[in-house]
Amino acid sequence: MRNLENYKNNRFKSLIFSLILFLIITTGLVTVAEAETTAQFDFSDIYNADTVYGNDKSGAFDSWAALITGTVAENNGNPRDDGLPDDGVFPSTSTHPRIELAKFHTDDGFNAWQSSGTGSVTANVTNGQYKTVHLIASAGGAGTNNPAKFEVVLHYSDDTTDRSQEFTVPDWYGDISDPGYALKDNMDRWSNGGNLYENSDDPAIWGFAMQADSTKTLESITIDVTANEAGSFNFFGGAATTQETDVIEKPRISSFELTNPSDKNLAVNFDSDKQLSVISVSITGAESATFTGTNFTEADNGDGTYTYEATYNSNSDGDYTATLEIAEDAEGNDGASGEQDSVNIDTTPPQITGFKVSNPSGQNLLLNFTSNEDLAAISVSISGAESATFTGAYFTETDNADGTYTYETIYNGNSDGDYTATLETAEDAEGNDGASGEEDIVNIDTTPPVINAVEFPVNSNTGDIVGIGFNVNDNIGITSTDFNISTNNTAELTENGNWYNYTLNVPVDSVDDIVFNATFSDGADNFNASSDKTISVSDNIDPVIQDIVYEENVNTGDVVAIGFNVNDNIGITST
Repeated sequence: MRNLENYKNNRFKSLIFSLILFLIITTGLVTVAEAETTAQFDFSDIYNADTVYGNDKSGAFDSWAALITGTVAENNGNPRDDGLPDDGVFPSTSTHPRIELAKFHTDDGFNAWQSSGTGSVTANVTNGQYKTVHLIASAGGAGTNNPAKFEVVLHYSDDTTDRSQEFTVPDWYGDISDPGYALKDNMDRWSNGGNLYENSDDPAIWGFAMQADSTKTLESITIDVTANEAGSFNFFGGAATTQETDVIEKPRISSFELTNPSDKNLAVNFDSDKQLSVISVSITGAESATFTGTNFTEADNGDGTYTYEATYNSNSDGDYTATLEIAEDAEGNDGASGEQDSVNIDTTPPQITGFKVSNPSGQNLLLNFTSNEDLAAISVSISGAESATFTGAYFTETDNADGTYTYETIYNGNSDGDYTATLETAEDAEGNDGASGEEDIVNIDTTPPVINAVEFPVNSNTGDIVGIGFNVNDNIGITSTDFNISTNNTAELTENGNWYNYTLNVPVDSVDDIVFNATFSDGADNFNASSDKTISVSDNIDPVIQDIVYEENVNTGDVVAIGFNVNDNIGITST
């Protein structure tokens, strides 16, 4: 009980010191780097043995002797370093964080959990999320060739567990091998049989590190002694930290990649510098899946590295992300650090709409169309009056901000005639081709109509009915006429083959010249206009004397009237 009280007092003092240090830092007096988070675990509830000879002058590490404290070593004329630290504190190194065990010298209570056989014990620990757990143990009694072995089970708040590899605990006079380390070595001891100090420079206590799942909250730890040839297995406690340790050689993962080799298939591959026993890769996005070790093939590259590959036959287009969740070696060391890669699967060809070729001006071609995907490759062939091929480099792309893209290009032709544009290729970034022979035709015509002849009577008489005719040729055909004649502002021509005709009724009551012209246009807006043509009109209709009024018998000296009743189509100008 005193051990627990001392531990709590020590923790309280550490808290006060931390608060003072925090106030100093926040007031700007001192600047320090952010330290790792380390929790000192209190295992005092499971302790059942005193294994260290201190001021209580008792202790039994095994049936022969006990460890000693630094004060005991110094009192016997040796360096304090020949014994355990009196306060049980081991400063942090690159291998382990600060570790605070029981107060070995001043506490006459228990300071270890001791087992003479196999078995397990579980203790609650400071709840938290950690990367590495360090546990301290040693063994003795049967000689250096007789170790003990134990495993560690980490219990998380979500009711899941992690079990470590089986750690080998050497005799306290032995040597440690990876993945263990010597927390304190080359010490002296107290002989219980002879009741004397032994300047042995050999005993040690060992540290063992294992990875924890830092995404979960650790709540308790089980120490499971699986073998005990030593006779006396002694567990001293431990700590957990958010930092990693150089004693755990985790697999190094490289070249993690997710690809789409064909169709809707996914391939995950990566390299490891150690052979892996447990693999887990999650697939998220368009579909969800998990690859485990049984899904992977392993290739020994012969250079100390291994390549792992798995394939997945998906059913959906879309974005996929692969994340390496676990990459454990045979000792349970996990080299996964969230390696991630993404790929887009697209097996759907682009949809092409509005494919059109037109003649904006001159002999130029304007080609445009719309796609529902951004295109990586385009090919359009031009045939007919001229031949050419447009590729993607010729096109300008417009993002319509509605998920569609418009592509447009201009071709400067040199010939009149029919042009046919055919969409040969319209590939997206994944090589899906949306082209299905879309085609459009346009005729380029820059030649105006030719007025071959204008037939009309140069002279005509009033009241005549005469014909006016235009003989016109055009390579694509006349689409409209504009006929102007001074006798009729709304006159129209009638078509008869290449002839465009008008029947003229020469006015009976006028000898004014008749002036006319015509303009002919084709479908390409080319046009040709005749010059003004003139028909001279004459009058060949004589005046008509309808009646003569006079007196047949008159007398000399009479004044009489003679009258002529005369009509004329254009009027009498002289008598």
